[in-house]
Amino acid sequence: LPIRLAPTPHRRPDSRTSTAAMGRGAGTETAADTPRAQQALKAAGMRISHGADRMGKTLRIQTLRAEIMFKESTVRSLKAELGPLIYEALEKGDRDGYMQAFLEQKAKVDAVIAEVDKRRAEIEDLERARAAIGDGDENAAGNAQAGDSQAE
Repeated sequence: LPIRLAPTPHRRPDSRTSTAAMGRGAGTETAADTPRAQQALKAAGMRISHGADRMGKTLRIQTLRAEIMFKESTVRSLKAELGPLIYEALEKGDRDGYMQAFLEQKAKVDAVIAEVDKRRAEIEDLERARAAIGDGDENAAGNAQAGDSQAE
């Protein structure tokens, strides 16, 4: 059953409230049944959906940034490990040994740097997508407001 509100002294009817919702008229139409209300509900639903999508992208971006920080720490550790390896090889007079140690560590560092670059690219994509959602959200809100202006 639709809820009917009786007009009160502090609540005056205006063009945004249907007469059925104000307790006037014999129809069964409620405020939610008007095209304007349906449009407003649809716009609100879209804003909620867009907001949730933006929040999901923001969370993913933060996760990727944390992963990047961890990977950068790994790179520093790998580079720090290189010093003792080269020192030991040079101490033994093994020129091929220190070059081999360098190449092995460099391959590890390059692999981690490639993962960091991949995550940074994903962050850029997510930020562009998040910005596009924001633009769409503003357009949806603007359209809903434009509809309100036209209906008055």
